[in-house]
Amino acid sequence: MLRCALMLAVAASVAGCRDSSGSGTDRPDVLIVTLDTTRADHLGCYGYPQPTSPNLDRVFAGGLRFDRAWTPVPLTLPAHASLLTALLPPEHGIHDNGGAGLGSGVPVLTEEFRRREYATGAFVSASVLDAVFGLARGFDVYDDDTTSRRRTQRRAGETVDAALAWLAALGPRPAFTWVHLYDPHADYDPPAEFRARFAQPYDAEIAYMDEHVGRLVAAVRARRPDVIVVVLADHGEGLGDHGEDGHGTLIHASTMRIPMAIAWPGHVAAGATDEPVQVVDVAPTILGLLDWPGLGSSPGRDLSAFLRGGAVQPARGGAVQPALIYGESEYAARNFGWAAFHSIGERERRLLRGVELELYDPRTDLEERKDLAAALPEEAAALSAGLDSWLATFVPHEVGLAPGDPRLAERMNALGYASSSPKPPSNGAPRVDPKTRIGTVNAYTRALVLTQAGRGAEAVPLLEQVIREEPDAAAFHFQLGLAQQSAGRPAEAESAFRAAIARDPGFGLAHHHLGALLERTGRLEDALAAFRAAVATEPRAWSHRERVARVLVRSDRRDEALQEMRELIRLAPDRSAYRIDTYRLLRESGRSAEGAQLVLDGLAANPTDHDLALLAAWILATDRDARVRSGTRAVELAERVVAARGRGDTDRLDTLAAAYAEAGRFDDALRTIDEALQSATAELAPEFRARRALYAAGRAFHEP
Repeated sequence: MLRCALMLAVAASVAGCRDSSGSGTDRPDVLIVTLDTTRADHLGCYGYPQPTSPNLDRVFAGGLRFDRAWTPVPLTLPAHASLLTALLPPEHGIHDNGGAGLGSGVPVLTEEFRRREYATGAFVSASVLDAVFGLARGFDVYDDDTTSRRRTQRRAGETVDAALAWLAALGPRPAFTWVHLYDPHADYDPPAEFRARFAQPYDAEIAYMDEHVGRLVAAVRARRPDVIVVVLADHGEGLGDHGEDGHGTLIHASTMRIPMAIAWPGHVAAGATDEPVQVVDVAPTILGLLDWPGLGSSPGRDLSAFLRGGAVQPARGGAVQPALIYGESEYAARNFGWAAFHSIGERERRLLRGVELELYDPRTDLEERKDLAAALPEEAAALSAGLDSWLATFVPHEVGLAPGDPRLAERMNALGYASSSPKPPSNGAPRVDPKTRIGTVNAYTRALVLTQAGRGAEAVPLLEQVIREEPDAAAFHFQLGLAQQSAGRPAEAESAFRAAIARDPGFGLAHHHLGALLERTGRLEDALAAFRAAVATEPRAWSHRERVARVLVRSDRRDEALQEMRELIRLAPDRSAYRIDTYRLLRESGRSAEGAQLVLDGLAANPTDHDLALLAAWILATDRDARVRSGTRAVELAERVVAARGRGDTDRLDTLAAAYAEAGRFDDALRTIDEALQSATAELAPEFRARRALYAAGRAFHEP
């Protein structure tokens, strides 16, 4: 069927449609929910017999469900970049997780909503979508709180709570909200009550996520009933299909076909369609439903007329046929040096091109079990030539530089993605066919999960076997180093890190981990050399310079350490931690006035930075130099931080008390330090009591 009883109420819907380009509360809210790693065929609305998705089923039943929706790439960051830009990876330039960020000149959907005075909020659940990758542009709030808590991911319930709290504070203002839920991603760890209900932990993760999707959609519709709801996955999961346990390497339907639906009661009638669509169609369709101009020429198609019962429109610019679907995976090429995959699909055929050509009929073989390439070689060759012609039409945008922060790279590694110095696929010598190494990838991924769980000793034999099969991939040696380190074998870990560097001298994270290992064993000069090598490979990687500075301090080379810290401040002027660390180093070097000025200059440039404001308040209240101190200003800053962050932190209360004392408000100082003492640790309590005695005597506390 092309459409299933599609749009019986379309005429009435269109007749009742009002101008959505107006201002104020007459405009609809827009909610996009992205489901990480979610296969269409594991949802009830797509025929799955297990009760994984009652809430999603209701959402999908209330809108148009797409039975043949496709992602351009089976990886989270590039798929979401395509969602927000309506561009394919060869155009926006992000092909992998963590290798690059969105360029500043690429138009994004969010900016259209901000221009029309919508509140814009994003709430993401994994470090792979950290704001540093550029997707935060246009959002008033971009909540990637996994980073600040030093975690790699958070559960759906927590992410939805954050989104609903933000929405509740908006009042009647229309909102564009994007919520990303990560739960079905490996390693599958559903809450116990859901695990008990399903044989597969993957299904239990979907069911847990589904519960919170239902809560989110209900609350959004209760806040403002007029809302466009778009739900889709970024990609699927292999689950053993075609030998792939996870995702990212192959581009079969198990990871490329996604669930997708668009619901707008009164405007989009319920139904289902087998019209081939893709992620890049979402942004143009939302803009079309709102009667707003598009994002410019892109392969994304405006499906709004189709949603109202009309025909599918070609992409803007007319360069792409209406049903032409693009796909790729360059993950194995960029991380392991193997071959890349690309695909082109239309209504009747889908071609996969790697070392070999594969051809499938999506109308009858969505699981892609029957390869038709040998039986239809001319058709496969024609599609391959068409793919080349299509690729030649793409105009790449300038990409944003990768953030180069090893701590972020480590969080990406913890999520199951390779760590190396990614390189573009080569068009030179024949490459290894990833299909023949999918077992190697599965073993590598399993070893990575074991290492992250603290079970490095179990991961070591898996990785040793992987390296016997593929000795030249630096990422495999690096992961062996991490596993050996986890297993408490520093000599073996050092050897593995050096093997990774020998195969890829530009592998900054390998240099960094080698340096950290050498520093822990007291080999400071060797550690310094490793960290400097990391800086040379990734000059923007702030954490490398941090470790250089730390080793220099341990080596009593403070002037050199200060040079490194000042360079960090230049590279990252908004990162308050560097100013704070430099202040402490200056103070320990007897240059407290210089350090105080550094903090105050930083606060002047970043007046809303609460960490700098709190330190500045402490300096203004307690510095040994009377010319630096200002009780009035210290109170102003400390009260502002406490008002913003609450009174639950003893450092804040201690600083506020010191500020009150410097301002001569000793009664306030006593009340505040007493409040701090109620929750002070045994280590801090004596210091607080000593300061209390000063305040009781009518004296302020000044640093010695």
